[in-house]
Amino acid sequence: MSSFKDYRVIRLLPGGMQRKTYLVELKSTRQQFIMKMVNYLEQVDRAKVDVEIELMQQLDSDFTVHLVCTFPDPMEIQLCMILEYCVHGDLRNLIDEFQQLPESE
Repeated sequence: MSSFKDYRVIRLLPGGMQRKTYLVELKSTRQQFIMKMVNYLEQVDRAKVDVEIELMQQLDSDFTVHLVCTFPDPMEIQLCMILEYCVHGDLRNLIDEFQQLPESE
């Protein structure tokens, strides 16, 4: 089972008022992942996060980001969700990029 100490934080990613999202590297393999840190102290937060985790575990598509694992942060206030990292960004970035092309293209 993974833990927080197995990962090295590379940088904080933009966005996310409710959650902090980081680009991280698994120290043993140098493979990059996304670490989403979500509040997990209050019962209401736990219920929402548990539903999100359950849904992500059920998704099995080449077109969705997969949940790799979860574990508590060192202070056990938040839950760390490790997700696949899409090197070329997400679909929103791709759509924005295409919208900036001149009409001639």
